[in-house]
Amino acid sequence: MDAWEVLNGLGGFLVGGISTYLGLYWKTKKDLEAKYDSELRTERLKVYAALYHDGDDVGENNEAGSDMSRRIGRGKHERHLR
Repeated sequence: MDAWEVLNGLGGFLVGGISTYLGLYWKTKKDLEAKYDSELRTERLKVYAALYHDGDDVGENNEAGSDMSRRIGRGKHERHLR
């Protein structure tokens, strides 16, 4: 066994170790991102549901011809869509 074989072995060991580390780092990062996205989505859905229920009466004020519609300039164009 000469010095060239030893260097090849050490080089392969080093490249294998680095690639394993980078692969594990990438996988862990992606797993954590996916977990965070899932938790964030769950929290957003809770807030969106609350906002949806709070905004149920908004449609009553936006009908064509209502006082609110006249103040913001709606109503005259929406009548043609019916």
